[in-house]
Amino acid sequence: MGLRARLVLAGVSGVLAGVVTVWIALAAGGETPSGLGAWGAAGLAIGFGVTAALTLLAMRVPLRTIAAVRVGLARATGGEAAPIVPAEGAGTAELARMFNEAALLLDIRLRAIRQSHAQLKAVLSAMTDGVVIVDEEEAVALMNPAAGSLLDVDAENAPGRSLPDALRDHELVAVCQRARTADDTVSESLVAVGPHGRSVQVLATPIRLGDMRHIVLVLHDLTEVRATAAARRDFVANVSHELRTPVTSLRALVESLQAGAADDPELRTDFLRRIDGEIDRLAAMTAELLDLAAAEAGRMSRQFERINLGDLVRQSAERLRPQAERGGVMLDIDSSPTLLTVSADPEQTDRMVVNLLHNAIKFTPPGGLVRVSVRAEDGDAVVRVQDSGVGIEPEELPRVFERFYKIDPSRAGEGAGLGLAIAKHTALQHGGRIWAESDGPDRGSVFAVALPVADEN
Repeated sequence: MGLRARLVLAGVSGVLAGVVTVWIALAAGGETPSGLGAWGAAGLAIGFGVTAALTLLAMRVPLRTIAAVRVGLARATGGEAAPIVPAEGAGTAELARMFNEAALLLDIRLRAIRQSHAQLKAVLSAMTDGVVIVDEEEAVALMNPAAGSLLDVDAENAPGRSLPDALRDHELVAVCQRARTADDTVSESLVAVGPHGRSVQVLATPIRLGDMRHIVLVLHDLTEVRATAAARRDFVANVSHELRTPVTSLRALVESLQAGAADDPELRTDFLRRIDGEIDRLAAMTAELLDLAAAEAGRMSRQFERINLGDLVRQSAERLRPQAERGGVMLDIDSSPTLLTVSADPEQTDRMVVNLLHNAIKFTPPGGLVRVSVRAEDGDAVVRVQDSGVGIEPEELPRVFERFYKIDPSRAGEGAGLGLAIAKHTALQHGGRIWAESDGPDRGSVFAVALPVADEN
């Protein structure tokens, strides 16, 4: 038998540090042994326990400091600001000071990194050129929204995906692979990318980030540039064609007159009449070119007035009735009796309506019908010119308002193909819209213009 004593030692933050058990043996029968030996052993055991307890109590301060350092490091590496560790004892003051200084420097650097990252993200998001960074494992490390739009992929989900899976374009993958082994930028012009085949110039530049070799792809969209260049070439070709015909006719007529036709009164009169017509044609085309150039540059003078659109359309149509009758086309003017007031330039609006009506009469065969109407629709005054003429192919409808565009590929018809282009600019400059409708060849067409109804105030 014996006596047993137990000391429970608390550690840091309430954690159990240890248990010291002291056991004193008793003689058989429960009697306490005599002599100092037994009591000395008991005292030794109790002294050991007390010493252990005092030692653990003295270690609680540095243990708390070390625990605070551990928590601070965990928070700092997780992106949070590291807490200030208090120096609770002389033995840990230097440790706390060193940690606090290191934590402050780490916090400053992390803030700078986060700020740089935010600035880089803002710059890449605002760029109109596509940017793709490819890592050493042939996976996308970064893609900005412009690149995602060009390639028709989700830029947010692209990082981490393989290059072929993310870009979905074998030409771009090939350019990237060539840049992997190159020492300088690899350039590839006019690569068709995306579902709509947009033309882009690709620049693939190898860069080193530490020991890793990355590739930076820059995608510059040249689609609009190529379209502008093509439009410029078409413009020059069309102007040359439209000028060549009357100039050639004038030269032939003048040469005929010089060769002796001037001596014949009947031929002379006919040739002079034809020369006069060709000159009128050149003058009209020149005026249309000047009007179109002024409209596209935004320099066309406008004198806005409050006008009754129904009355203006009726007057414009009546002026073209003789032309319709000469061509055997019936002209029907159907305007709403309701007063439809718009704020517009009367001269330009009249020219726009005349262009639409002239176009409809010209492409309607004898016996056909051209109807013009004015109606109020959803806050707009809508002018519709409907004909029973040759109609338009559906794929050609978006192009009918282009300058010099003609439905007849031979361009044998009269006019330079500028009337509808001028009408479009006029409608847009008045805050309106213009469009064309047709069910196909020989099924007629509708040209419509919508202008905002003027405020009563």
